[in-house]
Amino acid sequence: MITSKPVIYLVNLSEKDYIRKKNKWLVKIKEWVDANDPGAIIIPFSGALELKLFDMNPEDREKYLKENGCISALDKIIVQGYKALSLMYFFTAGADERGRNYIVEDGDIIFFKFNTGGLKKK
Repeated sequence: MITSKPVIYLVNLSEKDYIRKKNKWLVKIKEWVDANDPGAIIIPFSGALELKLFDMNPEDREKYLKENGCISALDKIIVQGYKALSLMYFFTAGADERGRNYIVEDGDIIFFKFNTGGLKKK
């Protein structure tokens, strides 16, 4: 069952909260996860920051991160969550005729299933 698989909880923070590594909800979220899913991994990140970094050239990105004393959370998310990625695709009618070059369209459902078992909590 999907619900019995280990879970990684991604907590989306504002850019300001992510940079200062502080948010009024993080402790409460951690307490809930510890009580309801012991050993699960919690990864705080900032979608707003990641989008800003994505739009920067590499030199400006490194400078911005260094000035703010933070790092992108994407590497950690990828390493923790995609070690054993398996994908299931549920396409709209006619997708099978288009082959592996099929471009995902509105209404398609892609189920990302991955196993995070064996990951150590930090």
